[in-house]
Order: sequence, then structure tokens, then C-alpha cells
Amino acid sequence: MYYTYVSVGTPPVEYSVVLDTGSSDFLIPYYTCTTCAGDPDTFYNPMNSSTSAHIPCSDPQYHCKPCSDSKDCLFQSGFVGITEDAIVSRDDVIVGGKTLTSSFGGITKIDMGSKKRDLAHIAKFIYPVGMWGLASQSLSASGAVPLLGALTTQGGYANTFSHCASEGVGGAITFGGPSPYVVPGSIQYTPLLQPMGFYSVNMTDIKVAGTSLGLPVSVYNSKHCIVDSGTPFPTVPSKVFSAITSLIGKLCSSTSLPGVCNVPQGDKSLFKGGCFSMTSEQLNSFPTITFSLADGVTLDYPPSQYIKPLYYCEKEGTYGFALQEDPSGFGSVIGMNLLQQYVSVYDIENQRMGFGG
Repeated sequence: MYYTYVSVGTPPVEYSVVLDTGSSDFLIPYYTCTTCAGDPDTFYNPMNSSTSAHIPCSDPQYHCKPCSDSKDCLFQSGFVGITEDAIVSRDDVIVGGKTLTSSFGGITKIDMGSKKRDLAHIAKFIYPVGMWGLASQSLSASGAVPLLGALTTQGGYANTFSHCASEGVGGAITFGGPSPYVVPGSIQYTPLLQPMGFYSVNMTDIKVAGTSLGLPVSVYNSKHCIVDSGTPFPTVPSKVFSAITSLIGKLCSSTSLPGVCNVPQGDKSLFKGGCFSMTSEQLNSFPTITFSLADGVTLDYPPSQYIKPLYYCEKEGTYGFALQEDPSGFGSVIGMNLLQQYVSVYDIENQRMGFGG
């Protein structure tokens, strides 16, 4: 998970927000929220900002719930089992020194649902208090023009942005073009599919140690294949996940792979959420997984990236499998653990997605 800082209001108050290319709403905690992360004294309060503007529930621009006594524009946003009730506000937002006027959601309540069990894990880390959705307006739960749109229309940036990230170090997000950190000439582009909503691309194949899974293209893109910085790991349909793990398992005839070969009956394998100790030599014995996209784009996922300590590995020095199975039928997601191998370029202006070194 990667986040940045954005300031809101006059005088400005700074908020940490997750960078999420799989959603469109800009969300920060509202002063009435009792279930939000962060310091309640810093939660957004329109009465404390001289530049705030009230958005009434009757405003047809937004997806407001039916009007109540408050006349506020209320909406609900949800992702991966978590729901957030919010109120639409409008105020000055400062991004990278640029002051913009933008609508956003003030979170009034968070319901973690089944994710409550993860709160103990979350509490161990500095956790961002908000979300900055970087996808297009069609995905906005509030109906508001995304903050990214304000950067383009008010900030004068080209409709392109990029990000690069490195685990344990951080990264950078660049607006108006490719990151200055990209190696010149290294960007490989694949078309963005229409209509725009998610950053959807066409996955054509997956290889394990150079061997194709041999599945029809439609299987990888059953509904979607999206690029999403807010999803931690690459995610694939069940049939694809089974094919990947089967090819890795075939290597047991010549290589001893911890958690894959000779797993005692009744124990969880690496592919089923088990965590295993291994030497660097054993880790490097796992094959590279290669994701192929339209127009010849290839993204390598080496074992150093997908075999790693994960949040559910309670024993120190053990490793899990950073590739997720999606049984829901959504499709495939190119998640952040794969993206951090590259500089990712969201070239909306030219309808293409780039990956550079």
C-alpha cells in the first residue's frame, strides 16, 4: 500500500491518502466520524475552513441519497467488503503546491465487515486515513469529478500520470507525463480498453518459466483485466490460478520447492495460505511468472517478488505466496506488488498504459 499527503481547506489540514487507481472518489475523515483512522482533531470540519462550500442533496450533479433533514448530499462507497458512508463537500485541495477547488467525500462512518479481523494487523503500521481514487468519473460513488480531473482542468497538467514505488523505500507519483525516474526508451505500451472506467487492458497469456498456460485469452479477461495500485497482489481467475500452481508444482520432479513439494497431508500448502521458511537458494529456485498484454507487452514477476513475508505469516522468517485467486468472476488484476517492478504510466490522453524500467 502506497500513500501520499494532500492538504484540504483554509487553513490547510494535511491528510495521508492511499493512491488507488481502481476507484475514483477522494475520501478523507469527517469530523463526526467515530470509526475513522487518525487524529479526530484533524478530521475535516467545513466550519473550520473559510473556503468550504455546502453541497445540497438536491444537486443533480451528484449521486446523493434521498434528502433528509440535514439537506446534505450523502452517499456510500464500498470496496473489498468495506463500506464507507460519506458526505459530499467542496473546498480547496492542495496537491504538489497546486491549489485546486474540488468536491470530495467526508467519511462519516466505516464498516469493516468481515475485515474486522485484519484490524490488529493494520494497527501495527502507520495507516493512511483517506483514499485518493485515480480512475475515471464513471466509477465515482458520489458522482463528483475526480481530483485527477481538477488537476487537468485547473492545474494545467496533461491527462497523464505515472507512479513508481519500491518496497520499504517509498516512491513518487508524477502528473502530466511519465516519471522522470523512468529509463529513457524503456516504456512499453498496451492499449487502454473502452469505455473508460477502470484502467482496463487485454491480457493475452501467462507463462511459468517460459511455458504458456495455454488458456484462451477470454479466460484471463473474463469480465475485466485492470491495472490497480490499490490491490496489493496480482489477482487471477480460479482457472488461471490452478494452471499457474500446477505448472509450478511440476517442477517438483527436479527441484525441491518449500511449501509446494512434499507438503504433509492436512497442512496448508504455499498456494493455500501456508507460510514456509526457506533459504535464498530455495526461494530463487521458484520460476519467474510472466504476464503478457496486448501489443507485445510483458511483465515479469520474479520469485523475489511473489515469495515474501506476508501479513498472515505470523512466524518470523517465513514466506507466503503473493498471487491471489479470484473465484468471483471479476477477472484479472495487475496489482501493486507486480507494478512496483516498473514505472507505471497511465496515458489517458493517448488511451494507452505504459510500463517502463
